[in-house]
Amino acid sequence: MSKNKLMPKTVSSRDIQVSYKTIFEEAKSFHEPIVVMKNNQPQVAIVSIDYLDAINAKLALYEEQEALDTLKSYENDVKNGTLVHLNSLEDLIEDED
Repeated sequence: MSKNKLMPKTVSSRDIQVSYKTIFEEAKSFHEPIVVMKNNQPQVAIVSIDYLDAINAKLALYEEQEALDTLKSYENDVKNGTLVHLNSLEDLIEDED
């Protein structure tokens, strides 16, 4: 499998037709995406379920941290009296002028 994390393994769409079982096994074994190329352009990536689950878990943690950061920012705005109350989008636009 690819040693360079920046350059995933690539296979052609023809390779998929000929040896999809081997390629699927590689994706499962190495826990790295395999990019399928057609006309030298990336089309899709094949990943194992474990790899997909790991990506989704990291994404969930990121989204949770982002939500906590937003809440903390809101609480700071309330505490500092810098929270702006808007009744419409027009209020926001007028507030920026």
